[in-house]
Amino acid sequence: MVSEKQMRKTAKEMNNVMGLDPPIDESGSIADLRAGILDGIKYINPKIDVFSEETQELIDEFANEGKEKPEAAAPVVDDKRPKKPTIVIPPIEDEEEAEVVEKKPTAPKKEAAAVAVPGTSKRFVHSGSLAEFMDGLVREGGSWVELTEQCVEECKKRSLPKKFTTGTLRAHIKHRVTRDPSYFGTIELTKEGIDAK
Repeated sequence: MVSEKQMRKTAKEMNNVMGLDPPIDESGSIADLRAGILDGIKYINPKIDVFSEETQELIDEFANEGKEKPEAAAPVVDDKRPKKPTIVIPPIEDEEEAEVVEKKPTAPKKEAAAVAVPGTSKRFVHSGSLAEFMDGLVREGGSWVELTEQCVEECKKRSLPKKFTTGTLRAHIKHRVTRDPSYFGTIELTKEGIDAK
């Protein structure tokens, strides 16, 4: 049986790590907590969302709840579902060595620059955008706390009303890698932060 304290801790960690919107109500009833955690489990990306051991155990317990265990006599059949692809992210050369190609703007909107990185397609990034700032932080690496603090400071400089959390940065990484697995080059996400190789 899972304690109420464990459930509240799990809800809080899921909110922080995943940046759930709307967040799980950490002060709600046990039934609300259980429902919120079960709903949040659907949105976990194991490649980006890293939890503490206790939280991961509770998530696994909830995820496996109600599933029948196969009978001992029944043969184990190979699962026919497609395997998740392995994402291999190639290294990025120094920014000085990257070839910069300018795109002629068709409208007087913000200019978009195409940055060609060897082995990947051209990427269009709005110069000076918060997304470009976060891309640079991810490529540099660092602890989640440091990276989040830098993003919070940048949001304040830009007078952005958005509350910035580690989950926001993780969602940005997830979006970039989902669209182009080689976007960030060779990086490794850990519980402590991003290891840029």
